[in-house]
Amino acid sequence: MLHAPNHQLQFFGLFILAAHVLSRAGRRSRCHRGGKAFRLRPTPANVHTPTMTLKNAALLALVGTVLMTALLVWNFVFTFLNVLRDLVPAVSLFSSLIYAFGAFSVMVFFFVFHRAQKA
Repeated sequence: MLHAPNHQLQFFGLFILAAHVLSRAGRRSRCHRGGKAFRLRPTPANVHTPTMTLKNAALLALVGTVLMTALLVWNFVFTFLNVLRDLVPAVSLFSSLIYAFGAFSVMVFFFVFHRAQKA
């Protein structure tokens, strides 16, 4: 009996799933219910969020990211001050800096993405 590590089985399952999705990519997707076929692509008549455009979604993501960046920069400043006071180990400053920099870079991405969207 063959024993494969768990991660190899997960990779094989993802490979099978990706192959299945790619094999169906050229065909039209339809949902069959009661003998009738319904298109899965939303039309303007049946979309449930008609006012949410890509520009509005980018603005919403930008606002959330700005708030998260402000929180993480605030945390970085307090971690820096606590390192200076010798209250926390200096290694905690490194992870706080990485979190603040990551949030800042995502915020810049959403800002540029929001500005690039057409009105």
